Amino acid sequence: MQEGGFLLVGLVIKIVFVCTGNTCRSPMAQALFRKIIEDRNLPKNQFKIFSAGLNAVKNQPATTEAIDVMKMYGIDLSEHQATPIEYLQEKDVDILFTMTKRQAETLKKIFPAFENKVFTLSGFVESEKEIEDPFGLHFSVYQKCADDLSALLSKALDKINLEYGQRELS
Repeated sequence: MQEGGFLLVGLVIKIVFVCTGNTCRSPMAQALFRKIIEDRNLPKNQFKIFSAGLNAVKNQPATTEAIDVMKMYGIDLSEHQATPIEYLQEKDVDILFTMTKRQAETLKKIFPAFENKVFTLSGFVESEKEIEDPFGLHFSVYQKCADDLSALLSKALDKINLEYGQRELS
């Protein structure tokens, strides 16, 4: 294992963050998760991190508020382009994190093969807190959303470390 207790050499975990439009929550989660990995000095090549939306319009940019909130974290989200969930290939995903229970249920109906790979982000870390959609709301709601995401993502990375870090490669 790597120093800091992370993952076996050669293991790559593919994670997709899913929300509704892929312009607020899931791109913020994707960017924040990458930053947490970087801040912990973990090997970036052990993760492939994507985001998508259940009702995304292909190539739509992140909202201005999401871009501005991410700047507060030192993250540039200005190049983000929305990806519809249909662009995923189920064989290429290990974990799909949704923002709400309803999204998880919808995702499982659309892709039954994902059933054991779909988790709400909060449920994965044994929290009841759903990440509500800040779209169209005040900047402060985006700030709270990002703060909530950051806390949950840090816990999720710890849990992924415990679960995947113990696996033997075959």
